[in-house]
Parts: sequence; C-alpha cells; structure tokens
Amino acid sequence: MKDNIIDEMISKAEERLESAEIKISKIICRKSYSTY
Repeated sequence: MKDNIIDEMISKAEERLESAEIKISKIICRKSYSTY
C-alpha cells in the first residue's frame, strides 16, 4: 500500500513538473520575442 501511495505522489509531482516546464518555456518564448 505504501508503495502505491509513493507512486501516486511521484506521478502527481511529475505532472506538476511537466506543466511548470511548459509554462516556463512559454514565458521564455515571450521574453525572447519581446527582445526583437
């Protein structure tokens, strides 16, 4: 049971990381465009 809970926490953390990376990449793209 404990392993399942840990796996769920890891998968949720990975999903949050992916969404955060997407947001960061979008912000970086906007900043790079605004410099031109």
